[in-house]
Amino acid sequence: MASMGKHPFLLVVLLPSISLSDLCLQSAEIDALVRMECEWICVVLEQSSKWQCQARCAVDAWGKLRGGLQERQSRGEDK
Repeated sequence: MASMGKHPFLLVVLLPSISLSDLCLQSAEIDALVRMECEWICVVLEQSSKWQCQARCAVDAWGKLRGGLQERQSRGEDK
């Protein structure tokens, strides 16, 4: 791999029309996009966690209800 010290023209060839201000603007846009994506991921994870908690509560409630019904049936109370 060539070092930039030996071949300074590589930077000029690869980036002929991009100014420093353009690079800074692109960097700021990329930072904003990454920040927005991270916020979106956090919202999705938080919502997913809530749904998981609700599902666990529902399963627990169903298990208690079902267990109570089975207990009543075994005692002959619910025919």
